[in-house]
Amino acid sequence: MFFYRSPRVFSFSDNYRIIYYHVVSNERKSYQFGHLSVSDFDSQIDFFKKRYKIISLKDAVNRFKNGLSLSNHLSITTDDGFIENFTNIAPILLKKKVSATFFLIENCIDNLDLMWRNKLLYIVNKSDKNLELLAESVESKFGIEPIKKSESLLDWAERTWPMDIKDIISNFLWEISDLENLDNFLEKQKPYMSTNQIRVLLDNGFDIGIHTKSHPFCNKLEFDVLSEEIIASSRRLGIKFNRKVNFASYPFGVRPSFNLEKKLLTESQIQVLLGINSKITNTREPFKWERDKQDSSYNSVNWLRFNCLPYLKSLL
Repeated sequence: MFFYRSPRVFSFSDNYRIIYYHVVSNERKSYQFGHLSVSDFDSQIDFFKKRYKIISLKDAVNRFKNGLSLSNHLSITTDDGFIENFTNIAPILLKKKVSATFFLIENCIDNLDLMWRNKLLYIVNKSDKNLELLAESVESKFGIEPIKKSESLLDWAERTWPMDIKDIISNFLWEISDLENLDNFLEKQKPYMSTNQIRVLLDNGFDIGIHTKSHPFCNKLEFDVLSEEIIASSRRLGIKFNRKVNFASYPFGVRPSFNLEKKLLTESQIQVLLGINSKITNTREPFKWERDKQDSSYNSVNWLRFNCLPYLKSLL
């Protein structure tokens, strides 16, 4: 925790940075890839408040449009819309009078589904079935390329699964893994925020953005599917919450091709497209802004990511 207690260890010059989180909790659940403890999150926010002027993503866009400096400014975001945004993150930010933008997976709002990779992780952690045999069942039913020796279920899915049937495949895997019914699981666990909880956040001055409809790898999509995942989904969220939803963050930080991204911007009112390719500063247009991951379970790792990784990438 030393790393986030004193701004003196921070050596960057003036810049604009965007950080992001997934889960802030003292407990890691079997469907979650990681978490940052509540106390470490608290100390991080105190650190960033001392070093930066924390502003909303919306204010950052407005400053950019009006030619105002973003030096020494920072914005906070989260991805996926987990319930911990409501129970842990928002209360701390409200207490410290800090804003944030919560990027939501449309299909997961109100716990109507579990994101496909979270399903796979839960299967890996909880199913007693042989994972290689499960993979073979998928290969046979869907004509998927076989899993490689020593390849994890998650890596295999990323490498071979078509994005248009990823949810069908993950649901099939869940069904043959001898786990409880998915609907029952979602009803009991409630991994994500509800519509009403999101409205409470909005009423308290927070903002929302779209993290796509179903969390695909966007570089694997044709434009019609990409448009449905981002443009159509953002419009539906806008209607649902009675506000413009024109900020988007890419799942896995993976951007589509330059031409598809250009078409995405041309055919929509999307203003921000966020990746996760840590940058020393975000000086280009908002649709090219990048973020820094800050939710490792080890704060020393988070500090190194924030301070060192951008410089290392700039040298490559």
